[in-house]
Amino acid sequence: QNFGHASYWLLLAGVLILAQRPAAPEVGAARWGLTAAGILAIALAAPGFIGMGASPFRHLAADAARYTPLVPGTPALADIRTLRDRAEREVVSRQADRFTPDGNGGELFGSPLPLCRTAIGYPALFGRIASDLADRIPAGSRVFVADTLSAYWLYGPFAPVSEGAPWYFGALSGLENADYLLVPLCPLRPRTRSAILTDIDKAGLSMTELWQTEDYVLYAPAGG
Repeated sequence: QNFGHASYWLLLAGVLILAQRPAAPEVGAARWGLTAAGILAIALAAPGFIGMGASPFRHLAADAARYTPLVPGTPALADIRTLRDRAEREVVSRQADRFTPDGNGGELFGSPLPLCRTAIGYPALFGRIASDLADRIPAGSRVFVADTLSAYWLYGPFAPVSEGAPWYFGALSGLENADYLLVPLCPLRPRTRSAILTDIDKAGLSMTELWQTEDYVLYAPAGG
């Protein structure tokens, strides 16, 4: 299930609905209504199951050279692959869209941020930032990221943030256990970055800026 979009449960619901129909001799509105509802539920679930059934054949016919590991350099994850063009080619959007707050880049603790969003090329961006961080902060550091995805530790010698989450769920989960706060300047979703920075400001948390690069700004908890 991906945010409830893949309604595989409808197949079972359709079968259960059909099983509740009155016996065949009793043909009436109830039987026809349940039949229609059951068939509709199964039909709505069918595309997902057709995709799963066809995917092994698509994979067998795919050109392996077009794909690359999503997390390079990690043998345990080498079989998780994505299109090479999507992984290695970064596409940046500088136009307002549904991912940008109020049609602009938002603010970084009171200072305006440029309107910029990484649309394609997450692995390349993560790898470049992680490589730069590896030269600047101790191995095993825990980095909280003001963006939708935060698993930079998969791309460098860092540790996951304790009690954190790999995906932004609308809270500052794990921030209190982080050694650093990383604010990407061209995030995956500027709206998410803005929400996180607003929550940090509302919580009265003080951050000390350590440095800024073309890709990110790194902070440490004040007094940490």
